[in-house]
Amino acid sequence: MAWKETCVIEQREEFIADWLKKEWNVRELCRRYGIAPKTGYKWMKRFAEEGKQGLRDQRRARREQGHRIAQEIVERVVELRLAKPHWGPKKLKSCLRERDKTTIWPCETTIGEILKRHNLVKARKRRERGHPSSAPLGHVKEVNQVWCTDLKGWYRCGDGEPCYPLTISDAQSRYLLCLEALPKTGHPWLRPHYEEAFRTYGMPEAMRHDNGPPFITRALGGLGEQAVWLLELGIQIERIRPGKPQDNGRLERLHGTIQRELAVEPAANWRKEQVRMDRFRLEYNEERPHESLGMKTPASCYEPSARPYTGKRLEANYEDCERVRKVKQRGMVRWKNRDVYLNHNLEGRWIGLEEIGEGWQLVWFHDYPVALLDTRLGQFREIPKMMRAAEGSPHGGSPLPPSMEPNLSD
Repeated sequence: MAWKETCVIEQREEFIADWLKKEWNVRELCRRYGIAPKTGYKWMKRFAEEGKQGLRDQRRARREQGHRIAQEIVERVVELRLAKPHWGPKKLKSCLRERDKTTIWPCETTIGEILKRHNLVKARKRRERGHPSSAPLGHVKEVNQVWCTDLKGWYRCGDGEPCYPLTISDAQSRYLLCLEALPKTGHPWLRPHYEEAFRTYGMPEAMRHDNGPPFITRALGGLGEQAVWLLELGIQIERIRPGKPQDNGRLERLHGTIQRELAVEPAANWRKEQVRMDRFRLEYNEERPHESLGMKTPASCYEPSARPYTGKRLEANYEDCERVRKVKQRGMVRWKNRDVYLNHNLEGRWIGLEEIGEGWQLVWFHDYPVALLDTRLGQFREIPKMMRAAEGSPHGGSPLPPSMEPNLSD
């Protein structure tokens, strides 16, 4: 004889059927089925209220949630997310709280769950991350102390023409000073937008950029037209380490946002793309809260610089240098009755020569070290990577990177 298979639901139905026969009392019937009287009474009550459907297992979750978010709040969260599809829970909450301070808004985690339930979150691929390094811009303490500038990676507009976004941002407040769509790169295209930023917001103490054109060239010191112009305005130059974009991480983070919100679906041409960039810049500065600023907007943390832009070139002060030379045509410098090539971008400018060792002189342009002069051979040479200005330099200019050690034995 085959075994008879039964399930829990069938046994409950048999229990109820025997109970309806009224041949046994409840306790005797419970002993026959091997259950506690409390369990038997429970299934009898459910059968009386719901019939056979009541004998099925029910969810143990609470049918009523005392702390459930009101549907009106959920709708307002979803509505703002649809209007700002690239904003996360923290920014959404900060914006909602700013608009309506009387409503108690849910926490960021709850807002994130609301976005997930409405399929408004795209899961990101998890990446392995290394140990964090020290903050490269940790020395920045005030607004207009350092401006970060770069050309974001280009992309094509709808007509197939390239678009090169130029960005200038204040390192301390994250205020986006300039976002321009350029059809080409080079100093002639960049300078008008730098001048417009200087006229509007004043001049910073220093500007930080990467090691690519047009910010750096193959000439000695890497000085191109852009760098020479900034130094003559009295603006120091900060260059990140080669291959280390994290040294300008605050601007790189901005570029990631531009890539998601603008570059994915560009406009028909770079002029129409500029209209979108102006709209993005206004939102980024005036509406978008930043976690690094305590969920404040950059506009609320930024003030224009006290250094006005006049367009005049400053005269270099080389009083503490032993020699001063003028760079002639084609970047030549007169040394011991012959012309030696230095840098054609310095044509017509004055340079200072500081004695730093026997047979070696350090070439300064304003406060920037350009090259080394080998007085024995009469040649200008690149400053070695492992060299820095001698301690107590009489010129008193910006020191070379502290990782550089003098090596003048060659």
